[in-house]
Amino acid sequence: MHYSKTIKMSALVALFAAGAVFASGFLRAPVAHAATKAPVATIADECGITQADVAQIAAIQNDPTLDYADETKEELALRKLLVGETIDCAQREVQTLQASLASTSAPRSAQQLQLQLVGNLNEAKGFIIVNRQS
Repeated sequence: MHYSKTIKMSALVALFAAGAVFASGFLRAPVAHAATKAPVATIADECGITQADVAQIAAIQNDPTLDYADETKEELALRKLLVGETIDCAQREVQTLQASLASTSAPRSAQQLQLQLVGNLNEAKGFIIVNRQS
């Protein structure tokens, strides 16, 4: 079956949410970590558009030395880079979630769901790779 990119991306977002809910029910912080309450870096901390990225776009938009065409080219190049970084981040998130789900010891009643989610994440990873190359 062929689905539109919008439907595939919506399914991917729903899949992430379902996987996160599934993983949160079975994954627990190690006791040593819970006792120290040390901050833990997550992929979400490393990903996303930062204020510096927004400032770079604003700097391009406000650069008086650029004419409209050059400003547009530079802004689009930066935005393309940021979209690429966001896609790379999504790919890392899929891999991390997939590894987490695969290594989680699930009750027998949830093992089929676990396998299905791992398989769906594998499909999502393939979808991301194919669309990253386009």
